[in-house]
Amino acid sequence: MEKVRGRFLNITNRWHAFDVSHSPPVLLYGLFIFLDVNGNVSSFDIDKHGRGSGWGISVRPLKQRRLRRNIKAQFLIKPKGEEEIFGVFAMHDDNRKIRVFRLDLDDLSWKLVEDLGNRVFYMSNTGSFGYTTKVKTMANKIFFPKFNGDSIVYYSLETQKYHSFEGSYSSNNSYDLRRMDLATWTMPTSSSTVDPRESLAWF
Repeated sequence: MEKVRGRFLNITNRWHAFDVSHSPPVLLYGLFIFLDVNGNVSSFDIDKHGRGSGWGISVRPLKQRRLRRNIKAQFLIKPKGEEEIFGVFAMHDDNRKIRVFRLDLDDLSWKLVEDLGNRVFYMSNTGSFGYTTKVKTMANKIFFPKFNGDSIVYYSLETQKYHSFEGSYSSNNSYDLRRMDLATWTMPTSSSTVDPRESLAWF
């Protein structure tokens, strides 16, 4: 059974309910991938299910039950030029860490990622993007709509801490940070000639 309540699509069956998160879906090869508030994923195949044939959505629950219970925020992202989809989860357990998973498209299961390599991710509720960077100081980092004063804060997978570009801010958690949940990341197209720290902007 499917229910539409506000902006949420709830898909319920005899096993579980799927409450779509604020993270926008990702489109890959005609397949829409959705993420719910508990880290579960679902897919909608455009080719197989037209307007008149119902949703036809398949759901795959996140296997790690403890992880599901501790998810505070969730984001879905497909880096530029790649055919991989990642899930980024902010946790509210004792460690307060950010967990990153790669989605196995064969069975819609999550695989833990401990290092992004040269990738950098920018996350927000209105849209997320990522790419491979040649700037070493930007690699293996995840930017959120969070500030320490006027300084942008990022999460480093290397240190597993939050840091700021300016100043000496460093923390295991994101307490007391200013949030801009409805903001959107933008970058100029000529970013190769601009210092990455100056090119980041929120509106």
